[in-house]
Amino acid sequence: MFLRFGVCFDDLSDLCWQGICLQSRRTLPLPKEAEGCLRKSECWKEREGGDDKRVMLTKYPRLETITETSPTSNEQEDSAMIEDSLPEGRERTSRGMLRNSNGNILAANTSSINPSELNVLVLDDRNSLSEIESILRKCNYNCVACETKEEAIKFLAQLPINLILVDVSLFGKDLLDQVRNSRVDSAVTITGTSDRSDDVLTALRLGADHCIYKPIKEAELKTLGHVVHKKQGEIELTARLEEKTKAQTELNKRAEDLQNRLQNAIETMVRVVSTQMESVLAKANPTTETALMTVIHQLQKNDVYAPFLDDMLSTAEFSQVSRKLFLNAGLLSPTVDVHTHHRSSSTDAAMRDQMRDWGFDASKHSETDLLSYLEAIFSDFDLMTRFRIPRNRFRNLLLEIQRHYSSNIPYHTFVHAFDVTQTVYLILTNGKAADLLTDIDIFSVLLAGLMHDLGHMGINNTFHINTHSPLAITYNDRSVLENYHCSLGFTLLARPENDILSHLSFEEQKQIRDHIIRGILATDLAQHGPIMSKWSQVLESGYKKEDADHRSTLIQMLLKGADIANPGKPFDQARHWAILVQKEFFAQGDLEAKLQMTISPFMDRNQQQIEKMQIGFIDFLVTPLWASLRTLLPALEPFAVRLKENRDKWT
Repeated sequence: MFLRFGVCFDDLSDLCWQGICLQSRRTLPLPKEAEGCLRKSECWKEREGGDDKRVMLTKYPRLETITETSPTSNEQEDSAMIEDSLPEGRERTSRGMLRNSNGNILAANTSSINPSELNVLVLDDRNSLSEIESILRKCNYNCVACETKEEAIKFLAQLPINLILVDVSLFGKDLLDQVRNSRVDSAVTITGTSDRSDDVLTALRLGADHCIYKPIKEAELKTLGHVVHKKQGEIELTARLEEKTKAQTELNKRAEDLQNRLQNAIETMVRVVSTQMESVLAKANPTTETALMTVIHQLQKNDVYAPFLDDMLSTAEFSQVSRKLFLNAGLLSPTVDVHTHHRSSSTDAAMRDQMRDWGFDASKHSETDLLSYLEAIFSDFDLMTRFRIPRNRFRNLLLEIQRHYSSNIPYHTFVHAFDVTQTVYLILTNGKAADLLTDIDIFSVLLAGLMHDLGHMGINNTFHINTHSPLAITYNDRSVLENYHCSLGFTLLARPENDILSHLSFEEQKQIRDHIIRGILATDLAQHGPIMSKWSQVLESGYKKEDADHRSTLIQMLLKGADIANPGKPFDQARHWAILVQKEFFAQGDLEAKLQMTISPFMDRNQQQIEKMQIGFIDFLVTPLWASLRTLLPALEPFAVRLKENRDKWT
């Protein structure tokens, strides 16, 4: 048998207490404790004695009718379904409801929600209150009525409210905050006429859970239990997610701690090896040397020791005899000069000083020299140490990137890739952009500069698309070359001997990959308009370093700016690069003519227009982009001055 108790009366002058047994129609006696409750003040209170049953009085004091009822067949089925899957810390109440450890009722399903178990606060004007309260009483809800927010907030602090029914004209964030602070599991339903739809929508966006349009119908109020059920479900899910997140954070912390301890242990072992190896080799005979090389080879095959061993071999101070021995044993890359493999920090510093000069001319240096300059650039900002990058792998990656730039085309070569990377470095240092980015951002944009034209064939996206080339088909005519450069770059990076990201966490690797892809795709001039528009929005709202989207957009702008920066270099360099671009354009124009295609603008060698091409390029692309960069980075003013001077020289 299921017992519910309460009192039902129509007004204060005619109280009628009775219990009706639905089966026998017999009257139950009035509990003495209920008589005492009726004499209390007009507000809701917890009954003394610690019982979970809540007793209430409204302006029309009313408790649930005392009835003794048998469960329906549906309730028995609900109870049976719940019983086997009852979560730990929960108990089943008399009408198939679940009660959590705090005593709050959670519905097993919507059919088991009983209006008499819901406590509703109504906040509305005087004219609507009586009508809404009458319908709620008719639907068997427990309710309290208020005409002001102050009164409602007072009740919320004192009473166990399940649902707030508030007119949109009286709704506000202060009320919502009070609801969330007092009763986090309370649902908020907004009421309002159809002409207040915009206000209702605003309330929902602020955090209200449900809305009902006036005039309110009884059928709509009968569904309020579903709103409460949904809210309780959301709270339950949020709590589970928070617990899961907390557990995952703790697990990650323990894993990171374990990884650091393991790494320290391995690095200590490798340091001992590196300090003792030279003295051992100095006194070793051929047998000892062979045994030592065998041990080192075995360590290199181990995924745990290999990265640390590679870094030790590439950076430790060994004699030329030892280095030659390692080279012959295949422990050092044969493509790296043994005599220049290790450089002092003072050498790196001197090279970085050269890299910070806007007048540095990459075309005057060999590609081997440029590889050394790149290592100096990446050693800045302490990136190599910060990301624990094995130098052997880093050098392998640089060599792979160099080999995958064609030397048979005029412009899109490894030298151009270096020039763009060095220009990015100039913006980061001289332009102070590094102050607005994180270490991961800086590392990503430098690596993106190296990869941004990887594998370029000397023909543009339009040619690929018009000829239905395999690349155009692969990338669906969308940023064809840029997608290819990204794909090839990450293919090279994925090779074990080139994997410089192995010591980074999954999240760090994911961030770097995302930055590089977004940065390289931004160099497609077809995306110029949307990216410039987004950058303008960033500037209008005010750049914020803590905003990941702002930093990502800045990375795109740095790479775009560096990619088209040639016209702002010293004029002899600017002219050199312009001539190389024209040569590559003419080669594509010749190919288009051979295929009986329309020759693209500025690609017809019979109509040489290098001055016109450069002035248009400066006016429509370079100047606007760099001007917008200078809004955030005023230290780039010298570039803007030279750009204007060079434009005048082209006229």
